[in-house]
Amino acid sequence: KAGTYTAASATSCDACKAGTADLDKNPSTPCSQCQVGYYAAAGATTCSICPAGFIDRDGDPSTPCNANAHKCPAGHYAPAGSTKCTLCKTGTADTDGNPATPCKVCASGTYSMAGTTTCRACVAGTADVDANPATPCQVCKAGQYSSAGVTNCTTCAAGEFRSEEHTSELQS
Repeated sequence: KAGTYTAASATSCDACKAGTADLDKNPSTPCSQCQVGYYAAAGATTCSICPAGFIDRDGDPSTPCNANAHKCPAGHYAPAGSTKCTLCKTGTADTDGNPATPCKVCASGTYSMAGTTTCRACVAGTADVDANPATPCQVCKAGQYSSAGVTNCTTCAAGEFRSEEHTSELQS
């Protein structure tokens, strides 16, 4: 029977142990050991890959890897078969809060720290001057201003000035 194995001169079949599988479905050949990042219950005929968003914490294919204890937190990503949760890098964010989907690159004019779930727009009076969401927004220099979420600061016209840092308001 598939999912079982019998040794030579045995009188009965034994189910493949958890962590192994009868991959060729031939009871006269030994059960195969599943790889780390996979799971197989006793009597299995396949090794099931740990689903995306979950990790094989203990590296033991005889223990399931799809329970909440194995789920990665928001701000991380784990493709199927993973043994560790990967933190979203600076400049990327887990915008859907789902560790089964890859972290998304933030747009220019925004910034995100590692492990976040949102890309934050540069506030008024700052700009993403290098258009790189992995570097912090820069404060506009004296005599310049900006609105929120932009990649450059604008020079004040003659006779105008910016009265405070982090503002887009000009005064005459």
